[in-house]
Amino acid sequence: QRRLQEACGALARAQDELAEREAALAAVQAELEAQRKAAAETASEARRAALGAATAGVAAANERCKEAAANLERSMSDLAVTQTELRAARAQLTQAVDELGDARGRLEAVEGELGLTRSENELLKRELDRMRKQLDASSQQLSRASVAARGYSYDD
Repeated sequence: QRRLQEACGALARAQDELAEREAALAAVQAELEAQRKAAAETASEARRAALGAATAGVAAANERCKEAAANLERSMSDLAVTQTELRAARAQLTQAVDELGDARGRLEAVEGELGLTRSENELLKRELDRMRKQLDASSQQLSRASVAARGYSYDD
């Protein structure tokens, strides 16, 4: 009977120890579950923050695209105006070349056929020089406009 009592006592102690260990295990499991929930919430918050940052980045990129499109549209409009100015300058240059040729022909004809006086001859030469300067200025303007038109589309 004594052995039975000892065995019962050992069983009771083992049951108490088992109950304590089960309680400790339940506490550890509860703590782990709380940690998992906290980690999940932290990860969820981090994902929300990353999503917010990505959304802001997309919005900023979209805004930059809109600005670039507006700049491109303005550049194309400016280029069209520059091309129109270039055509007008080219027409002026062609007209100036024609006028210069006509003036040169008149001068040569007048010098040869009429035997102009020296002062009249000098006057016509000055007029011819003035027209040459206008032609040079128009040519330079056309050249600058042409360079600007070519460079403009690459810069913007």
